Amino acid sequence: MAKVNSCLRGLFIFINILMLVAGCTCIWFVLRQVTSKNNVESADIAHMKTGFIIGGVVTAFLGCLGFYGAKLENKRILKVYFFGVAVCVIALLVIGFLFASQRNQAFNLLKTEFEKHLPLYKKGSEMRDMVEELQKSSECCGLVNGYQDWGGHIPESCYCKSWNSDCVAILGSSNKVYKKPCINVLYGFMETGFNFILGISFGFAAVGVCGCIIFGLVLLATRFYPEVEKVDGKDVTRGRLLLLVVAAVTMGISFLGVFGAYKEKKWALLVVHCCGMLNGYQDWGQKVPDSCRCPPFYQYKDCVSVPVSPKNKWGMMKYLDVSGSSVLVYKQPCGPIVLSYMRKVFDISLGITFGLAISAFIGMVMSMTMYCQIKRPSIIFSLEQSPPKYTELYSTAEY
Repeated sequence: MAKVNSCLRGLFIFINILMLVAGCTCIWFVLRQVTSKNNVESADIAHMKTGFIIGGVVTAFLGCLGFYGAKLENKRILKVYFFGVAVCVIALLVIGFLFASQRNQAFNLLKTEFEKHLPLYKKGSEMRDMVEELQKSSECCGLVNGYQDWGGHIPESCYCKSWNSDCVAILGSSNKVYKKPCINVLYGFMETGFNFILGISFGFAAVGVCGCIIFGLVLLATRFYPEVEKVDGKDVTRGRLLLLVVAAVTMGISFLGVFGAYKEKKWALLVVHCCGMLNGYQDWGQKVPDSCRCPPFYQYKDCVSVPVSPKNKWGMMKYLDVSGSSVLVYKQPCGPIVLSYMRKVFDISLGITFGLAISAFIGMVMSMTMYCQIKRPSIIFSLEQSPPKYTELYSTAEY
């Protein structure tokens, strides 16, 4: 068998190690969520976690397969590796189309399924514990229709700890409960999950389809236009040095991006000035915290005046505006800022996903290239040990 280029094999092994690490990380993350305390989940979420575990196992297995195929230069293992990646690409493409076409139906099905468990105070309700845990963590009440889903048995997790615009008064009572039903929180989780799965499926599948096309072109070119591999007498030091430089630059850019994202998050805590969540300072009612108030000599275009009662004026002297009867607070709510950073986190996740997909695509192309190199027989030129015989050009007869 022909000798595979050492630089190509080393880069291929590195890519498969990345796939192995990605698969093991996925398995570890899901197992950590499964073994965590206070873990309340539905059957659909459990099936989703099982799917992620299977995907992590397959990714790690393909990474090991590609690693050993390149290490042993075994064309059979490389064949199995390539077709395994191709099958995964087709499966991801099918999953992506199913999720894209069934998104709205899934939301309606979830609402219909939840309505079967109403009212929540019934004994033996399967959703009761899950809803109470969700109410404690997400500040919501009820499942579909708000606090009315509990009938006359409203739990303590529904009651507002402080009055704000997200609370509503119970009919015939002075108690306040959260206005938002918990199904809206679940919709948000499902929307994020749908986008995440669609990003992985279509990104990996699209790159995989390109890899299959390039594989066909490489195979046809190798079959109909064979070339003699020349290794002896070639200096590969420059090629190795170039790969090392590219790898160093890539790692440097990656570390720079991670450091920049971290610093941006750190600076956001110090630079972003906002108040409230959705409606500005009104979300705090009559108890606006000091973090909402504009400091002296701040740009007044980013602040708004709020009237202050005379009894609270002496404690807010340094925050009062020119009129002396109102206090300046930040005008911009924090909700849009939080959403923008959530979008950035989602974009970073998609970038990592597409990066892994590109690595898998490069692995597919390199596996086929190595397979073609292994398949071509080595051409060895040898010289005979003894010189060729020749006939004498003169006669030994005497004259």
